Amino acid sequence: QFLTGQINYGGRVTDDLDRRCLMTMLDRFMCPAVIEDGYQFSKGEGSGMYRTIEPGNRSYYMDHIREWPLNPHPEVFGLHANADLTCARNETSRVLATLLSMQVGTVTGEGQTRDDVVKQLTDDLTPKIPPLFDLEAFMKKFPIRYEQSMNTVVVQEAERFNRLLKVIHYSIKELARAIKGDVVMSQELENVGTSMYTNQVPELW
Repeated sequence: QFLTGQINYGGRVTDDLDRRCLMTMLDRFMCPAVIEDGYQFSKGEGSGMYRTIEPGNRSYYMDHIREWPLNPHPEVFGLHANADLTCARNETSRVLATLLSMQVGTVTGEGQTRDDVVKQLTDDLTPKIPPLFDLEAFMKKFPIRYEQSMNTVVVQEAERFNRLLKVIHYSIKELARAIKGDVVMSQELENVGTSMYTNQVPELW
């Protein structure tokens, strides 16, 4: 274990905490229990595959290794089985996002250009965005007291929501101006417009 963790990999893993993590992982794979029959390296759906086997020749070991799945189960890395679902969902989201970004869509079926659609959306959204919270009124209605800890949470959430509303107000206003040609269309505004055109919530928001 020392030879593998500290000497072989130790020179490559320079961070002390990473090295500690490596040694902790090796405790599972290099310990006295490994020599026991049927020792399982992981617990869960794939635990039956990742286990110690009886002594044999090279072909026996290779046949056992070939039984392993091409994509290891999450349990091998100490993760829950749902990690596969999360990974697949994230990968699907990335693929769909890439396809949407490649969409030409310069003209709709009604003859509207992309800029026309986005401009119409900005005009529709502008009057619907709520005004900023009056923080002074919040402080009076929900004074910060030791006995009322939730008041602190309410005021802080109002402050954060105000920051978000300012970002939304500013980005929509600047996007409308950029479409008119009054200001330069930055990459940030371009991303907001693309998200609105594809019926997605802009990442900036």
